[in-house]
Amino acid sequence: RLVQPLMELMWDALQRSYVLIACLLGLSPVLKTLTFTYCDDTIWALTMVFCALHLMFHDYTSPSVSTTVSSFQGTVSLNAAVFASVLLASRLHSSMSAFAFVFCLLISLGCRLGTPFKPKSQVHLALTIVVV
Repeated sequence: RLVQPLMELMWDALQRSYVLIACLLGLSPVLKTLTFTYCDDTIWALTMVFCALHLMFHDYTSPSVSTTVSSFQGTVSLNAAVFASVLLASRLHSSMSAFAFVFCLLISLGCRLGTPFKPKSQVHLALTIVVV
């Protein structure tokens, strides 16, 4: 009984994420060569800066609390994390590796059709373990 609603939920999520997957697959060759002319040290330094921005601006409030400041901070945090992952993905050796890296990051950050949501701590822990 529980399997049928779960399968319907998974099918719905796959249909909604089709556009995201198609865009990432189409852009992964570009991602792979995006920072080809830059030095590795520059990429690593920029990645560390944007990871620090992600941690500084992350929305640590409860999901029930909604303010414009925390919404702005959450957006800055998400954009910084995605940009850091794009920088790192540009150093990978294949287009599929770049696609998989960015896609796993978007899943672990909890993006659903461009709308961030706050996953439960157990789900976030499980995704972190799977990605690592």
